[in-house]
Amino acid sequence: MSDTHMIGLYATFVFMIILAVFPYFVIKYVKKRGRDRITKE
Repeated sequence: MSDTHMIGLYATFVFMIILAVFPYFVIKYVKKRGRDRITKE
């Protein structure tokens, strides 16, 4: 019982980290794509 509870807490913790970090990577990727498009033109 304690194990499943710990797994749930760990999954929530990992999910929160992904939510926190994901926007940073999206912004970085979009900026890189935008810069590449400008350079090509």
